[in-house]
Amino acid sequence: MRGGSGLEFPATRHEALRRLVVQAGGLPGVLASDLPALEHLELWFGVEDYGGTTEVGDLAPLLEGKAFPNLRSLGLRNAEWGDDLVRRLADAPVTQRVKVLDLSGHVLTEPGGEVLAAAPAFRGLDRLVMRYHFVPEPVLERIRQALSGVALDLDDPQEPDHDLDDDGAEVPVYFPEVTE
Repeated sequence: MRGGSGLEFPATRHEALRRLVVQAGGLPGVLASDLPALEHLELWFGVEDYGGTTEVGDLAPLLEGKAFPNLRSLGLRNAEWGDDLVRRLADAPVTQRVKVLDLSGHVLTEPGGEVLAAAPAFRGLDRLVMRYHFVPEPVLERIRQALSGVALDLDDPQEPDHDLDDDGAEVPVYFPEVTE
């Protein structure tokens, strides 16, 4: 499913759906759905200026492991709050169950990368995808060392844009991969 702020996906039940990809700014009914066979879920979040309404707290049913008991592959992608998401995933029951985690497209910076390197929860993954990110190379190396048994895709590192703050000082500006 792909859509903007008008996308509707009422909570539903489907016995056989195994794969769902939602590219939208919000979570219209997805996490309230009963999808017992779902193995792969990929959610793209977007930015507030273009209809992105989801916040990390909205993912509680998913992160707590209550939704989708057969979930093994999880893509949580393209948000402005990548570092906050990684901190929540570090202690989330769902992280213990999934084997493939895709965190691509986020504003994921050094603090989030440090959590990935330090939290034991990520060592149980088979694969971690983190394409398009703002994590510096020294932290990427710590991730590689800490997750040596995990297949890693850490491609497409980004550099932030720069803008001036109210005092005229240059400050970094970060954007997720897809904003419009």
